[in-house]
Amino acid sequence: MSSITPRRTVLITGCSVHGLGHALAIAFHNAGLRVFATARNPEKMMGLRERGIECLQLDVLDEESIQMCAEEVRRLTGKGENGAEGRLDCLVNNAGGGYNMPVADISVPEAKALFDLNVWSYIAVTQAFLPLLLHAARDGSSPSLILNNTSISSIEPTPHNSAYHASKVAAAMFSTHMRIELQPFNIHVIDLKTGCVHSKFHANHQDGNATLPEGSIYAVDDKVKEMTEGAMRGAFPDREDPEVWAKNVVSDITSSWEKKGWLGGSALPLEIWRGTGAWRTWFYNCTFWPVGWWDEWWRKAVGLDLLRERLRQVYGA
Repeated sequence: MSSITPRRTVLITGCSVHGLGHALAIAFHNAGLRVFATARNPEKMMGLRERGIECLQLDVLDEESIQMCAEEVRRLTGKGENGAEGRLDCLVNNAGGGYNMPVADISVPEAKALFDLNVWSYIAVTQAFLPLLLHAARDGSSPSLILNNTSISSIEPTPHNSAYHASKVAAAMFSTHMRIELQPFNIHVIDLKTGCVHSKFHANHQDGNATLPEGSIYAVDDKVKEMTEGAMRGAFPDREDPEVWAKNVVSDITSSWEKKGWLGGSALPLEIWRGTGAWRTWFYNCTFWPVGWWDEWWRKAVGLDLLRERLRQVYGA
């Protein structure tokens, strides 16, 4: 059991079963926190309420739903505490979706809708719960937390997934600005760089069957088309167990929440890298390796090298 008092609260978006938010809700609950798990459809958060986790409705794309959820948390955390104002110690922006398609074939309306979910919802939810985070930060010596799940996709390009990756890059930059701008208010912001983890993420968008549109330049032959669509559908079988991932993420937070850093500030990390491939992505993209050094590796992984050879044969280049 964590040393964190059970009165410390965390709200997590996107907690439908078989998702990463669902695993995080259980891990935070097991660490002793009071967990508010949220989802657009509360009926999809099976098994959480039975554990003593409080389940609330929250559609992160609906402003009224966001405000209603914030008011409910204010009411639930304020009552019975001598009339104290409601509070929230940690907000986890986790809800999100995907859209995989080569840049040449992207549907701009679908890509815009993806940004609404993966980027602007983070801002809207953060703004709504900020008063509760501010109150918790003023009320204690340790900071309030915002944990933004931006994924290693904000760093590492996977061909044919540009819209999704671009949305995560945008979310990561907003997270960086949150970190800088909210620090004076004793709010600590963490960028969660999640690698490959088993979930129903890919099954939840494009019906798990992303396909190239008719006439795509990537459908020159069956082999290239097959490899391209395999990459679009997330063909990465080596994935970490979500319970292991969530337990590690929560441990990274709770083990350092109360500690001071060597300069007197918080010992909490600025980034958390967890999940299969997370360490590799950090090493090859955030250290001394030159930009673009492994572009050819990616081309081979998704069949772009085959496409290049096919085009050479066609055009005689």
